[in-house]
Order: sequence, then structure tokens, then C-alpha cells
Amino acid sequence: MAEYAPFDELDSGGTAESKKPFFAIDLSSDDAVLNWFKMEMLYLRNLNETRRQKIKNNYLRYKNFQYLSSVYYPRDVLESQRKYTPQMVLPLISDAVDEKTARLLEYKPAIAVIPVHDEAADKVDAKVAKRFLDHLDYVQKLDQKFHQIVKNSKIAGESFAWIRWNPDLGEVLAETKVLEQQSSNENKDQKMSIRQGDVELVRKTPFWVYYENAESWDKVNYCFIVEYDYVEALKLDYPDKAGVIREDSDAKYFNFDKMEEMTMAGMCKKIHFYHKKTKYLPEGFEACFTTSALLKKGPLSYAHGDLPIERLCDIENDEELPGQSFIDKVKNVASQINNSLNMVVKMMMLTGNAKWFVEGGAVDDQSLNNDISIVKIKPGSKAPVLAQANPVGQNSWEFIDKLQTWFYQFAKSNSVVRGEPPPGVTAAVALQYLSESESRRSASEVQAFNQFVRNVYDKMLKTAAQYYKADEPRTLMIMGKDNRWELQPLQVEALAKPYAVMIQNTSGLADSKAMRTQQVIDLNAAFPGAFPQEQVLEMIGLGQGEKFQDVGANAARAAEEENEKIMDGGGQIEPQEYEDMITHWRIHTKAIQPVGFKEKAAPEIQEAMKDHILAHEVMMIDRAIKNPAYKEALMTLQGFPIFAEIPAPPPLPIEMPVEPVQ
Repeated sequence: MAEYAPFDELDSGGTAESKKPFFAIDLSSDDAVLNWFKMEMLYLRNLNETRRQKIKNNYLRYKNFQYLSSVYYPRDVLESQRKYTPQMVLPLISDAVDEKTARLLEYKPAIAVIPVHDEAADKVDAKVAKRFLDHLDYVQKLDQKFHQIVKNSKIAGESFAWIRWNPDLGEVLAETKVLEQQSSNENKDQKMSIRQGDVELVRKTPFWVYYENAESWDKVNYCFIVEYDYVEALKLDYPDKAGVIREDSDAKYFNFDKMEEMTMAGMCKKIHFYHKKTKYLPEGFEACFTTSALLKKGPLSYAHGDLPIERLCDIENDEELPGQSFIDKVKNVASQINNSLNMVVKMMMLTGNAKWFVEGGAVDDQSLNNDISIVKIKPGSKAPVLAQANPVGQNSWEFIDKLQTWFYQFAKSNSVVRGEPPPGVTAAVALQYLSESESRRSASEVQAFNQFVRNVYDKMLKTAAQYYKADEPRTLMIMGKDNRWELQPLQVEALAKPYAVMIQNTSGLADSKAMRTQQVIDLNAAFPGAFPQEQVLEMIGLGQGEKFQDVGANAARAAEEENEKIMDGGGQIEPQEYEDMITHWRIHTKAIQPVGFKEKAAPEIQEAMKDHILAHEVMMIDRAIKNPAYKEALMTLQGFPIFAEIPAPPPLPIEMPVEPVQ
């Protein structure tokens, strides 16, 4: 059995014990597991120390710090106010990072949930799973988290999403009183809440994640995720380990605001270890520990068997495991731009001010000022001359402009997005083509981000399906067809089926709202009648407003919702006499035309759709008998009716021959 070794005493950069594979140690021994964890953590920390320092410098560059040691002491201010840094630093790095982040997040990937098995019930459940992912998107604020993850990947070279099950989220189920032996604080009436738990996405930077030193990311078998927690909180969560949980002497973090390391008083590192399921560790492994105690250990708790983190890289080089930031390639150019600009400022400050040139003793120096006064000149002397030098030539400004062009070019920044189109390009189509051409240079970034988003949603869905209980009621916050939020109950059993989370292809219209609006307007003008008016308003984003909703648009939405409910196995829906029957009939009959309805839809779903259309047709025929104008409208409806029979017209009265009167 390995002996316990303090964390601070293992500062030797790793030993032979830390190089032993994790599956080869005695996993039943807490001391052996804890010692291996600390040895490996120190090895990984020392291995990545240079890279972590480079990442910290990149964060400083993003905050517009370049000159940290250059201090200027002006002589015309008080001693307490002298120290300041006068150098000018242009925010080139932050501008490029923000622009690249915004461009990558401009069009959110469309997620589709596809059932693995081609059955009608699985297709219905796949729609439930898709609505659940939309619900998580709203509850977890994934848009904001993705923004931070992408920005951190641009600055640090890589960023992480931790998809975990958090038992402290969700609805409160009960409250329990903390026993006195569990707590050492003075609050004797302290309580703890027991919640449902929920899946959670936590963003992490490379400062908080350590992973195995492997050939590539797909071969990384384990990782460490660091977070800070209160010592007293850990004692309440793990009462059997309360005696060995204590504060860390190195519980510090770098405060980028104060530019110094800060101590986390009353807290300690809470480190999570995850090992994926492999050939030599088929059940995987999971543990939680501090620098002084192993809190828990056991098989990997996630059924998907993979690491519960996803990595997003900015630049992924061959033969290199860590990601690289684009800042590493352009930081020298940005530094030279700032250096050149400060050189220009210094030259202007030294020799750029206007100066009087006079003969010695010709005038009183005090009279040469900006005030309105009379200057007396010594007889026979030349008049004073006010001259100003030109210390900065045109070459200096051209050099700075050239460096700035190189910076944005090598940073793969989009000139159209920055509002700098090439001279002479004014047409909207030309601007779109130019923007798309520049965006092709970032195709690899888009592909990596789409794969990252797909993997995140896939693990969130699998984690929820594993931990959600069928007897616990849960609701979904989903977006309706008219862009209004709705609450619906969640069918938990629908999440447990095997699905494939995919990135769905977009339509042929432009992704930009401005270009999409222009395209729809041009198509509607070129092909009148090809798009219904309500569909045009829907496509350009005006169909959601109450003022733009007419009877036809509302009827179309209602018919689409009826189609979805019937196709999902919701049973029969009775039509009502006040509905727009013609619009309903067109949309319902369009839904039964694809071959998938005939070959793959369940028989009961087919019968429900047929009965619903039949009910509409019967009501339409009855209305046509009473309303001649409505009858004429039905006569122009192609294919009507499909299932109903038009009653035969009543026979004409037979006229009896009348004999002529004699």
C-alpha cells in the first residue's frame, strides 16, 4: 500500500510512479489512488507551465496590455500622481477576437435529432427529444455560454464545455436539517435542500482543465477538472471525510483586474477526475478529491462512457495536442504597430510643437505668447519667425497602415464585417459574395464549431436520459410556431431511446437577415403568386406580429399544428365550422402526399389523417350547398374532394305533355 504524501511535497516534476498507467495501480487503495492523482497533476502542471504563461499573456493582450514595465515619471505633477503609463496601445487583438467570435456565432447550427430505428413511435419521440434540447438551450442560456467558450478558444487556443449532472439544480423536493456532527459552524439550525437535479453545461478555460499527454485529443483517456469550493460545504457534502478536509495553501487564482494572484480564503481545490471506458478499464473511473483527501471514487457515472467534456480548438496543428491561438501568429505585428505609433507620438511631442526663431536680444521673450499684446523689436533686428517642423514623414504612416493590413489579413478578419468593403463595391449581391469569399477562409473553424456543438447537445441528451426519473414531473419551455413560449409536459421515457444528433442543412436563402429579406422580395416580384402573402411575411420575419396576421395565416399555423399532433399519434382532432376550411384542406392534403406517409406512417395515423380530411370535406360540401359563392371557390380547388362523395344533384321535375285545347 502506498503511503500518503502531502501535495506540496511532490514538487519534483513527476516521478516514475506518476508515469505508471492509471489502470495498473491498486484502485482499491485510497492512498494509492490519491497519490497517483497528485503526482500526475504536478506532472501535467509542470508540463504545461510555459503554455499557461503564454495563455495568460494572451488574456493580457486581449485586455489591451502591452507595456507592463515601462513607466514614465512626468515632472510637472505631484509625487503621488506621477506614476502612469503613457504608451498608446490600439485594441487590435480584442477587435480581431470579438469580430471572429461574432462571425462564428452569427448563424447558429441547426440541430436535428434523428431516430436510429425507422419506426413511427421513435420519430415521434425524436421530436420530443428535439424540443427538450431547445428547452435546455433556453434554461441553460447556451448562447451566452457558447459565446464565452468561442472567445476563450480564440484567446487561449482551446476552451472546454463540461457537461455534467448537477444534483443541486432543478425543483426543490425536500429540506433536511444538518446534523451537529456534520457541521462545525455556529449555525445549529442549518438546513440543506434536496433537489431534482439537472444536466448542466459549465464552461472551463485551460487554467482549470488538465488532460492526459497523448498523441491526439481522441486518444486522451482521462482528465482533471479543477474548481474551488468552501471547506465547510465539502464537510457537509462528505461528512465521513470532514476530519481530513482542510484549506489549501496554494488555493490562489490570478486576478486579471488587479494583475496579481489572489488567495481564496476558506476554500480549497475540489478536483474531479474522469477516465473514459477503455479496453483495460471497461467500467471507466471517476473520483473527486482535494489536496488532502479522496472524497469519492468508483466507476464512471456516465453511461455514454466518454469524457464529460468537449474541447473547442482555435487552431489544431498536427503533432501538437494543445490548441494554438491565432494571437500567437499576429501578436508581433500588433506589437510593432503599437511601437511604431508610440514612436510617432514621441517624435511629435519632441519636435512637433511650433517654435519662435529670433535674434539674440531682439525681443523680450516674455512678450512672445498667445495673448493679445505689443511686441517691441530692437531696432535693426529681423522680425521673429514662428516655425514648425514636420517630424513624421508620410512613409511612417504608410508603414503603419501596411502593418495593420497585414494584421487583419493574417488574423483572417472579414473586412466587410468591419464595415470596410473594397473601393467600388456597393451592390448588395457583390458585398454578399465578397463576405462569403472571405468566410471560406474560416471554413475549418465553422466545421470544428459545428462538431463541438453537436457533441455538446449529444452528451446533454444522453446525460438527461440517464438521470431523469419517469416518476418526477418535468416541464419544457419550448418555442411555438408563432415564436411564442409555451409550457408542455416532458415525456421522460422518450429521451431514453437511441438518437443521432446531427447538424441540419439550411435552405437556399441567404443566412443574413438583410440579404434574405431582399431575396424574398425579389423572388416575390419576379414570380407573382408563387409565395402566399402570409408565407412571404413569415419568411422575412414579419409574420409573428399581430398586425401582420390575417385569417389565412392563422389558419395555416393551426393546420400545421394539427398535422403535427396527428402525425405524433395525438389521435383525431375534430374540425370546427368557423375554420378556414380551404386553407386547412390544402395543408392537410399536402401532408399525405409524400411516400413516407404511405409506407412508414402507422396505420392508425393514416386513418386519423384520412378521417380528419374527410370531416373537412363533408363540412365544405354542406357549406357549398348553402352558399353558391363558396361552391364556385370549391370548383377551382384542384383535386377536391379526395375522400368524400359529392351528392348527386336532385332530379329535374318531369314535365307532362299538355294536350292542346280543342
